[in-house]
Amino acid sequence: MVGTLGNSAFSGCSSLTGELNFNSRLSPINPYIFNGCRSLSGAIKWPTSTSITSIGEYAFNGCSSLSGEFINLPTSVNEIKEGAFQGCTGFTGPIILSNIKKVRSNAFHGCKGFSGSLTIKVADSDNPTIIEKGAFDGCTGFKMEFLTFL
Repeated sequence: MVGTLGNSAFSGCSSLTGELNFNSRLSPINPYIFNGCRSLSGAIKWPTSTSITSIGEYAFNGCSSLSGEFINLPTSVNEIKEGAFQGCTGFTGPIILSNIKKVRSNAFHGCKGFSGSLTIKVADSDNPTIIEKGAFDGCTGFKMEFLTFL
């Protein structure tokens, strides 16, 4: 069972299909882990119980043709670091961010071709979510009628 994937572990991969299952012992999601990957199809499955608390800098930066239920982060993730999904294209599934405390600058900057919805769930109204400048700058294609802040 893999507990750690190093920086840039799958950087530049192409045509990854099927489900990507992260196990409960994997921590953290390191910087550049899937940087520049192309044609990722299928779902990324996160364990219900995990110690992952953040998505690292540029972890999925520049990924293209992302299809399936791609981003439904576990509730343990409370921070999306700078550029984590910057420049990604082709999200077809919903993006659900639960229990997020910080979305860092450029986290989703320049993402194009979204055909799903964006939901940000804030669990603690006493400590509001911080969305830094430029976090969603230049994004296109979200179904705005489904853009939700809870």
